[in-house]
Amino acid sequence: MRGCVQILTGQPVAAVTDAVRDQTSTVIPAATPDLATAELLAAAFPDQLASAKEFGDARAGTAPRQLAAETVGTVIRSAARGKASGPSGLRMEPIWVLSSAGPDALVRDVQLLAPGDGVDKVLSVARRALGAATLLLLVKPGGADAAGVPGLRPIGMPETIRKLGGRALMREVLPDARRCSLPLQRAIGVSGACEDLVHEADARLAAEPTWGALQLDFKDAFHRISIQAAMSVAQAPFPELVFYLRCIYLGEPPPVYGWGVEDGHGGLPARLVWRVERGTQKGDVLGSLMHALALHPALQAIAASHERCTVLGLHDDRYVIVPVDELAAVMHSASELGAEVDAELAPAKCAAWSPTPRAPPSDLASQWRTDRLTFFGIQVGGDAFVTAEVDKMAAAHEKMVRAVVSLPPDAVQAQLLPLRMCASPLNTYTLRCLPPAAAKVLAARVDATVRRKLLGLFRAENDRRETRKTLLSRAALPVRMGGLKLGGRSVIVPAAHNASRLAALPSADVSAPALQELARALPAAPAVPAARALAGGAARPATADAGGGPSPAEWRGTSGWPGSAATAVAAAPSPLAPPLAAAPLGTELPASLAAFAAEGGLWGPLLPRLQACLDARAANATFSTEGSFGASPFESVDPPSTDPLLSLPPPLYTANVPAAGLPRALAGDPCTWRDLMAALTRLTQPQLAAAAHVAAARVLWAPLSMSARARWAACCGHASG
Repeated sequence: MRGCVQILTGQPVAAVTDAVRDQTSTVIPAATPDLATAELLAAAFPDQLASAKEFGDARAGTAPRQLAAETVGTVIRSAARGKASGPSGLRMEPIWVLSSAGPDALVRDVQLLAPGDGVDKVLSVARRALGAATLLLLVKPGGADAAGVPGLRPIGMPETIRKLGGRALMREVLPDARRCSLPLQRAIGVSGACEDLVHEADARLAAEPTWGALQLDFKDAFHRISIQAAMSVAQAPFPELVFYLRCIYLGEPPPVYGWGVEDGHGGLPARLVWRVERGTQKGDVLGSLMHALALHPALQAIAASHERCTVLGLHDDRYVIVPVDELAAVMHSASELGAEVDAELAPAKCAAWSPTPRAPPSDLASQWRTDRLTFFGIQVGGDAFVTAEVDKMAAAHEKMVRAVVSLPPDAVQAQLLPLRMCASPLNTYTLRCLPPAAAKVLAARVDATVRRKLLGLFRAENDRRETRKTLLSRAALPVRMGGLKLGGRSVIVPAAHNASRLAALPSADVSAPALQELARALPAAPAVPAARALAGGAARPATADAGGGPSPAEWRGTSGWPGSAATAVAAAPSPLAPPLAAAPLGTELPASLAAFAAEGGLWGPLLPRLQACLDARAANATFSTEGSFGASPFESVDPPSTDPLLSLPPPLYTANVPAAGLPRALAGDPCTWRDLMAALTRLTQPQLAAAAHVAAARVLWAPLSMSARARWAACCGHASG
């Protein structure tokens, strides 16, 4: 199944041509005399490197230490099967069948990559072998250039032993590396980072609709970023990483082996070789961490020099939210500071946009976008642009489904599994982040495609309408409820969006002012009397509310966050205040409530969109009461707790049919943000979608015979999932 996913969703491999060979030499650049050095970095970023040293001083066990044998053993046992090998051809499968002395020797070899004296024991010829990688050239989406050469994404497939050492080091430093890089970089150990960033930008621009978002694009950053910068930042907090970098990247540049070329004399073909003289290899287990550490001083300096800006970063995607008149200054700072760490800004690929229509700034004429911006893979802007992108995503999903159903027609199960594992999750992230209207359209298109193919797989195209409707409704249920989890995206989209918002209010890793203020405003929003309802164009108050905290105009961007990277060790992010109680008539409401209800955000007023998601989820949870449910496993029962949110979902038993693990309709299903945020733990998408699935299941259950009910009940429960 893993291989099927990679084949159906992966990018095509570039053709082996002379033009592609010449293009590869440009995406794996050679070193130049003006590359950054440790001395230049110390002069350019004294405060940032001092902050890294303070972080290192506070980190427990900063002295270089040997990798624990238990850590290395865990990494070896948990390594995935079927992964590509490096130049030597060694894979994990032969390692697992080593004799009793083999694993111990392998652990000792991996441990040599961490401590300083261990690296010195590794012979130069062994270092060259460990640093080598096999080249995999993938084609970037977006078409070819004028010469017909596509954009290339070079991936280096390193040696297995090197990958084991990198994974073991990552396990050791990941928690501290996450704290060090937050909030400017979310790529290191942050779960659901893309969704958090989209929701944070939405809240920030809702509070400040006249501000703008700037996309910063650095040219081929992974292959050009300074290894010296990564070493300078990691020297104090993560000394064990420095030894790995010394072993792999310093000294003789590591080779990347390409395809063979005939010599024209009938001899053996000679393999093309490129040298990684700067940056990191794409494919290196620690490549993302090295890239984040190298660019971190520049991002810190940008945030410090522009106090009101909010820097949002994920790998090589970086966005800055700041007043429009400061966007050009931020881009100029990014160009200068990025050059200090060998990151070259590409102004032609940068983009700027504001939710408030206005004329483009004179100094950003080529970067300004009037009605569109792609923000971490999510399309924002005008309705026409979002609609066109939804059409493209629906077409891509239909192409995937056609590829799945082109498998042999007699292997129905072999087609159902890829539909669930490949086609169904293709738009999950997009559906959790898009506004309700666009997500509804995309979900309907996706469901229509899947349902047509399901009817074809089950040979049911010519059945009666009611039969087809029942079959598709049953297929849309979760597997634990006897369904296939196919064709029901429209039902779960509101719950998915609610769950995504809850996970970001506030994020467990980053406490952003915009999300904190939204979390304070949401519980009070449903209690606003109709006479005082906030109009779409209501003016935003300029002062903070009586509950304390600065107004949106006084938020000082990333540098003023409680979870700033410079103060991550000294103080943990401030916790979210308890949810507000219902605001009675005449009481002062949060000042930001008007801001979030006014025009702004990534897709218009924020609070109406959030309320629309709640209304859609409540509508999906309604069901018909006609018919007799009998001993239905979908029957609502009295919850064992007085708070239904705390007991969701418990094991469920009926008089006749045990169905452990089935979700059930809640007595008092939460229908306001106050109720959703009152739970002690964040409710997940399956929990929030349970009521809608149960409602659909009860409708299907009522007309069934006793034998049909028994067969259905036998398919339900934990074992069925």
